[in-house]
Amino acid sequence: MPEQAIEAPNDAELAWIRSNLDVAKRLTAIHSGEERDALPDARLLDEVFAAWLREWTATPGEERDDPNAFVNAVGLAFGQSLVDALGLEWAVVTDEYGTEIAVRGQPGDLLVFPTNLVAKRFESGETHFLAEIQAGVAARVRELRDG
Repeated sequence: MPEQAIEAPNDAELAWIRSNLDVAKRLTAIHSGEERDALPDARLLDEVFAAWLREWTATPGEERDDPNAFVNAVGLAFGQSLVDALGLEWAVVTDEYGTEIAVRGQPGDLLVFPTNLVAKRFESGETHFLAEIQAGVAARVRELRDG
């Protein structure tokens, strides 16, 4: 089985992340009615995702926007919240399944794939999961760091 390769994102990947963070800010303004310079926290992202999913689901199939842009924006904003709150860093992970953006940190070789996490919940129709996941990751990181 091929090994997993973890690298720092290149300039184009970092630009893609930044672009999606800007999209997340705009989507938050649209769905919350709140203009803000800061990225939404996990609780607000939960509300924005739930509102968007209700709206998207209620739209006739042929009129729906491609959900990938929204999933990427919410996922990357969530990833950035982990980076900011826990001192994690962006990474590009390649394995036998492909290449994906993740956040990583120590101790414990922690890897979180935020866009994949949101995509799986989108597919199942689950909402209000980001704040809970962030709290769990934060608790685990603190536990590992405190030894």
